[in-house]
Amino acid sequence: MDRDIIFLKIKDILTRNRFIPDDIKLTEKSKLDNDLLLDSLDMFEIIMEIEEEFNIDIEDSEIIDMKTVSDLITLLQKRIKT
Repeated sequence: MDRDIIFLKIKDILTRNRFIPDDIKLTEKSKLDNDLLLDSLDMFEIIMEIEEEFNIDIEDSEIIDMKTVSDLITLLQKRIKT
């Protein structure tokens, strides 16, 4: 799946569920914790939404290394291909 499509779906999940404030600009370089102000509970809920949206399972060990939106997109690209 194309990075741009994945990015738009992630953006939709984050904005639709009010995980990020309206005034924050989301980019691939956005840091999940510092820029988007997401805590561990937010990340848990987001991952559940992403798993449902993309019909995949994401292991806890995979989440630990995610620091940016780009990291998340890269993980999803790998998981969707398999």
